Amino acid sequence: MPVALARWAGAAWTAVMLAGAALTAHSMEPPPRLLDGFDDLSRWHVSASDDVKASLRTMAGAEGNALCIDFDFGPVSGYAVVRRELPLEYPENYEFSFGLRGNAPANTLQFKLVDASGENVWWVNRPDYVFADEWQRLRFKKRHIAFAWGPAADRTLKRSAALEFVIARGQGGGKGVVCFSRLSFRELAPGPLEPPPAPILRASSTLAPTRPSDALDGNPVTAWRSDPGAGADQELTLDFRQPREFGGLVLRWLPDAHASRYAVDYSDDGERWRTVRRVAAGNGGIDPLLLPESETRYMRLRLQDGPARAYGLAEIEVKSLAYGATPNAFFEALAAEAPRGHYPRAFLREQSYWTVVGIDGGITQGLLSEDGALEIGPRAGSIEPFVLTDDGMVSWADVEIGQSLLDGYLPVPTVTWRHQDWAMSVTAFGSGKRGQSQ
Repeated sequence: MPVALARWAGAAWTAVMLAGAALTAHSMEPPPRLLDGFDDLSRWHVSASDDVKASLRTMAGAEGNALCIDFDFGPVSGYAVVRRELPLEYPENYEFSFGLRGNAPANTLQFKLVDASGENVWWVNRPDYVFADEWQRLRFKKRHIAFAWGPAADRTLKRSAALEFVIARGQGGGKGVVCFSRLSFRELAPGPLEPPPAPILRASSTLAPTRPSDALDGNPVTAWRSDPGAGADQELTLDFRQPREFGGLVLRWLPDAHASRYAVDYSDDGERWRTVRRVAAGNGGIDPLLLPESETRYMRLRLQDGPARAYGLAEIEVKSLAYGATPNAFFEALAAEAPRGHYPRAFLREQSYWTVVGIDGGITQGLLSEDGALEIGPRAGSIEPFVLTDDGMVSWADVEIGQSLLDGYLPVPTVTWRHQDWAMSVTAFGSGKRGQSQ
């Protein structure tokens, strides 16, 4: 089997009655209670760690006023915090929400709740949060709020005495401004019914005898097809019949009937829509979409272009929150369905061993894995080998792998792949000076 091509690829990584009961439960939820509209900042106090500058000011928010914290980390690590005494009692299920915008580098965003003793803290911690220039609405539910620290034996959050917003130095550091508006609290129903009611589907056009519901019947043999005479702009809308939480979607297209350009929209009322994802160069097959912490009553696929005159969807899979809990969880889900070797071992939850690559005292070190993947530096990604042959792609899962050091002891590692018809060696080493190593 001759080798056609060797290349390096970047490895980045039931009912109607039950449905009615669910709708009734959600309709009985009380409306959000405004905790602070930030019209009076005298109730808020700003502080910072040593050598970090922080100050408060007000500005116009998306609705009403906003509290803004200006901060400057300078050369040090630390934090800036705004705090308000705000006694709260917690029901069985609940949600905090507030508007957020910022003109600042990516740093850690923390939302904290402190009890009357001041020693027990619950929080939502978002490292290296990317602040948007436009106002966004953040929602932190009971399941998002974790016990951070303190001596409490019972770590269930039942009451708190103070609330804090914190900006802590992360990768970005530097200085900037972060603003908060309309801090609200809402009691939620204890939880959605399981399983959730079956969604209702409708389409802007349908080619008989297919039906929109064929795209969500759990049967990959059936499919919804749009009418070829209806044009390229088509819509497929799902009504979940109650607000539904999920972590992503998987779209399974019919061959040569995919949308190469499309958008995913959400709506709470079926009238006002917001776009949450755009795909510009879809190539068909299976499209997994990471949509973390999604919650909506209606979801719409706006199909805008494709290689054929019509679209065909065999199945839409609505994935659980766990699917999109983190980027790693998303890639673990993809790896579980892919052929072994298409993803690094870590995404299969297998131990992977590495050795350090670099020069003595160098500021940058790499890591070479036992499978020949090279992590070229901190937060810089990995480069993983694959070999394309006449019979298909060969990965670390298809070969016998060995490791060695130069001359048996020098810190220049080599990983060797042995196939029945060929062998390949990957060697990594450091070079340069201490201040400019690579």
